[in-house]
Order: sequence, then structure tokens, then C-alpha cells
Amino acid sequence: MSLELGEPVTGRPVLISGSMAIHRGGPYGHFLLKYEDVYHYKSIRLWRGWALIRSYGYKLEIAYKMGLHRRAAAVAIGRSLKRASK
Repeated sequence: MSLELGEPVTGRPVLISGSMAIHRGGPYGHFLLKYEDVYHYKSIRLWRGWALIRSYGYKLEIAYKMGLHRRAAAVAIGRSLKRASK
């Protein structure tokens, strides 16, 4: 269903804020990607030994990092806790 609600991506998204180096083991922070009128916001921060992840919009980071141009799945993750990797 997430892919059905997704948007086509035929080029590389642009990083308009933050850093693509964020990871659940650090460094922590956020990024905001844009492709045409489609956005992807993701943040990761350390919370009590866990990585607190939030992600909204369309999964543009796959197209940004891997150059895969296809449909970007819709995403709305208010809070996700994952073990902070080292």
C-alpha cells in the first residue's frame, strides 16, 4: 500500500537541510530531501540508549543514496525505537 501511495522519482533528489550521514549509531541529526514537489524528512536522535527515528513524506533517501529511480514509497513514522548500533 505504501508503494501504491508513492510518487515516481526519475532523477536524484536534492538535500535541502541536514546531513545524509545520520545513522542510528551516530552521528545523529536530520535530513530533508526534495524531488520536484515531493519531500522526505527523517531524524534520528539518541534517547535512553535507543535510536529514536522519525520519518515523514516519501522515501527519497533510496534514490539519493543508490541512484535508483523508481516509485518512492509513502512513509509516516511518528516514532520508532531501534537499538542504537555501534
